[in-house]
Amino acid sequence: MAATELQWKEVQSILVFDDENHKLPENKKTIDVAQVKSHRRPLGDICNVLQANKERNDRVSEKKRQKIEEPTIQTAVTDLEDEYSLHDPSDCSSLLTEPYWALQKVLDLGKRENEADLTEKLYGVTEYVDDIYDYLRKLERNNVIEMRHLNGSEMSEKMRTILVDWMIEVHLHFQLCQETLELGIYILDKFCDLRRNINKRNAQLIGLTSIFLAAKYEETEPLEIDDVVFVTDSAVSQKEIIRAERIIFKTLGYNLSRPLTVQFLRRYSKIAGVTPMEHAYATYFCDAALLEYSLCSVQPSRLASAALFLALCVSKDVIDFKMWNDNLIKHTTYKLLDFLHLLPRIATAVQLCSTNKLEAVRKKYARADKFYVSMMPGVHPCTKGSVIEHLCQ
Repeated sequence: MAATELQWKEVQSILVFDDENHKLPENKKTIDVAQVKSHRRPLGDICNVLQANKERNDRVSEKKRQKIEEPTIQTAVTDLEDEYSLHDPSDCSSLLTEPYWALQKVLDLGKRENEADLTEKLYGVTEYVDDIYDYLRKLERNNVIEMRHLNGSEMSEKMRTILVDWMIEVHLHFQLCQETLELGIYILDKFCDLRRNINKRNAQLIGLTSIFLAAKYEETEPLEIDDVVFVTDSAVSQKEIIRAERIIFKTLGYNLSRPLTVQFLRRYSKIAGVTPMEHAYATYFCDAALLEYSLCSVQPSRLASAALFLALCVSKDVIDFKMWNDNLIKHTTYKLLDFLHLLPRIATAVQLCSTNKLEAVRKKYARADKFYVSMMPGVHPCTKGSVIEHLCQ
């Protein structure tokens, strides 16, 4: 517990603290070194503390000498800033010829910056953001759902709405991410668009398998098939899910890379500088739009723009066209007239979420992490003079 201290005077001795010799009346006792050596010989000669101290002092002196000879951090950083342009990628190759400490000082520059800004630079790939979203817009044009895609199918609009509401409940039960929910409903609609043999008997199987497939694509830990069977109270079997999975995947051409509304909404919310509550409003409207059959064929980027504008209006309790400014027009590529006709349909979907039969979306956003936006008077269609009530007329 306590360390030993050698005293080298007329007699070689070791200072022992009283907690190591607690039975002695004195606070300390001096014992002969030879006795300690005889007891500790199996561990080697560990009593030569003077020699150990000398070696330790030599190492400390060597480190101090090297530290004096090595340039200081501030000097190294200043020299590198003068010699290299740290923001020019073409100059980075020349840094490889510098000593390791020089490269380390360059990395230390990031400690002066705000941690959030540094994370954004490393993982946000802001230099490529415009190219990324241009590519996503091209992808969404190649993965469209036809209007009135249920025509000729036994599945009706009402049946689809009930099925989507149940899929949202499954999404909440397993605590899946937002991307999984949106991709799962896209898989359902795309499969219904390509094959018209959906009916009451297999609708639940197709919806459940769509969520199961989406979880494999989006989640870090995909769903266990036994858990998926359990939520249906064994109404479907493992073999049926696996067979439906093969059929759906083959029908979609093994293509699940469709851009999602939430991917555009996160970008647009950042551009607009909205508050977390306003962003929660927008995601609530996007989830409500999943229930609306007439919005299935709307491009995700356009729907995200409409949901964001509606969220701004609801939060301010006024429909102000000036809130969709030039900066949003530039980055979203949509003018106000491009999505203005979608607002009444989204408001109708929000009104639908207020019914007792379809409550999955309302329960999802009646939580603290969602700012209880589904319980706010501004989104309730019965609130007189509200934006939603005005759009539903």
